Amino acid sequence: MLRTRFFGRAEPLFVDPRGLRSAASLWSGAQMWVQLLRAHPHSPSVVVWQTDRLALLQLLVAALWDGRSLSIEATASGPWPDALCLDGGQVMHGGQAVCGLGDGGWPDLPGTPPLSPRDMLTTLPADGNVAVRGQQAGHGDLWLALGAPLSQPPSGLPATTVQTAPRTEVLAPFDLASLNTPDDVLNDALIPLLRSHEVWEHAALPAA
Repeated sequence: MLRTRFFGRAEPLFVDPRGLRSAASLWSGAQMWVQLLRAHPHSPSVVVWQTDRLALLQLLVAALWDGRSLSIEATASGPWPDALCLDGGQVMHGGQAVCGLGDGGWPDLPGTPPLSPRDMLTTLPADGNVAVRGQQAGHGDLWLALGAPLSQPPSGLPATTVQTAPRTEVLAPFDLASLNTPDDVLNDALIPLLRSHEVWEHAALPAA
């Protein structure tokens, strides 16, 4: 479903202060995250304690696609020797920097060709989970949750507008600390992108 929605498509658009991100660009970012995850096959999870929305969005897609666990923590209280750690603008492993993040929100892996669509279909078993402050949900439940938004209107709009295009959603300012459940992580940006043509970061809105 995610591949159908994002691969090779202009919409949905994600708009942040740095520019427009097409669906195809978001998919490419997820590919780079999968590539990084597969370079660390003995690290079955990623711990996130500091990041921006764009990086988290693409990492979430990659983790779901590749069957990796994703854990959002309140602080960098680690260490997490068997996990990758998303620490702001860089990815850490065992206390060492693995790579930085480009301004597109994905790992900066120069000189490494991206995975092909066929490569993306070669996945690890989808037995991971998303854990947020002690609450967790398995990938199976999360995939079911992702299947529902296509028939739901954006928040604040009546159901009669579901088939009306274009549909635009504006996201609240990003705050990692406000994400308290796995559903919060899905609802932060991924589900809005699945049900809308454009999703805007609040900070990207034109000045009134």
